[in-house]
Order: sequence, then C-alpha cells, then structure tokens
Amino acid sequence: MMKPVCVVSGAAGNLGLALVKTLQRHFFVEAIVRTEQSSSEKLHYNQLDLTDEDAAQKFVMNCVQKHKKIQAAALVAGGFEMGDLSDSNYTAIEKMLSLNFKTAYTLIRPVYQHMQTSGGGNIIVIGSKTAHQLETGGFAVAYTLSKAMLINLAQILNANRKESKVTIHVIVPGTIDTPDNRQSMPNADVSKWVTPETLADKIVELSASPFNLEAQTLHTFY
Repeated sequence: MMKPVCVVSGAAGNLGLALVKTLQRHFFVEAIVRTEQSSSEKLHYNQLDLTDEDAAQKFVMNCVQKHKKIQAAALVAGGFEMGDLSDSNYTAIEKMLSLNFKTAYTLIRPVYQHMQTSGGGNIIVIGSKTAHQLETGGFAVAYTLSKAMLINLAQILNANRKESKVTIHVIVPGTIDTPDNRQSMPNADVSKWVTPETLADKIVELSASPFNLEAQTLHTFY
C-alpha cells in the first residue's frame, strides 16, 4: 500500500532533519533542500529555491502528477535575525519576509489550492513566541513581523475550512534546542527549551490528523 505524501521544506535544517526522520515512518517525504542530496526509497530530495514562485508552483504540480495527492505539507524553512526598530531598515524587513514568509507562501498557495480540490489536508508552518505575543518582539522586529504574517495567513485561510477541508496549523515554539542557539546563548537555561524531536513528533501528529472543523490553529511550546 502506498504511503501518504508529505512535502517538507527546510529539510536540511535542525528541525527539518528531525522531522524527515520521524515522518518517514508514516509518509513518503518529498523534501526540499537548497543543495542536492541523495534520495532513498522513502524520501526524495528536491533542490529548489523557494523564493522563486514559478519554481515552487512547478514543484507542486510535479508532485501531484507523480503522487496524485499531497496529504500534508510541513513548511519549516526559515531563519532568525535580531534587530530592534533602529536596527531594522526596510532591507532587513524584506530579508526576513523573504526567508520566513515568502518561502512558505510560495508553497502554501499551490498546495492549498490542490488540497481544496482533492479532499483536504493539513499544512503546518512555524510561527514564533514573539509573533504570538507581539509585545515581546521588539528585539527582533523584522523576524517578528515575518512570523506574524504567517499566523495571520493561517487564520485567514482557516476561516474557510468548512468549504476547503484544509487546516493550516502554526507551531509556536519558544527557543529550540539547537547547536547554534546553545552557542549564541551559552548561559541560558536549556531545560526550558524545546527539542527539534518534540516539535517533529507534534508536526507528524498534525500531518496525519483527520479533518476537524474545530481544530485549533496555534500549537504553543513555551
């Protein structure tokens, strides 16, 4: 029996690596990476620039042609940059919007449209604590704005769930326990951080969840 298909962006990052490993137990994974990697029986790597909207659209069309249906998409590509208002010119804003919002939106649009006509599905994106609690985001204005846009997009699309049968889930972590974060915050209490494996388990659960009109949009981990 063919496994259901899940698209994963940011598959080579700290969270993406944990996610792909866990997803393969339940899904065939179409993973998106920046540099070419070797595929396997349960996993196919796709080298793709997600800021190229036409390329992202073509990728989704190819997946549909290949598999007939995409059941889930876990879009975890992104990045972080500090900077308060005085440090954040519009170039900084555009950088974070491109990295965190555009890389998700170029996939959300064609995947959502496909799911609308194929019986529904689940799309998972990564928000942030600062975007959930905006008053805490002053130290990272551009980053917070980009993540807040993802949360707002999810709420806009979920307002139409009764017709679309598509749910956008937003994972809202605090600090993720990664080597980079440990290096940049050597004196932090890491016991309060969330591991990539914990987030991966939740994303897999949401990816496989049946349609529920009352399902919550935000899933917090802090």
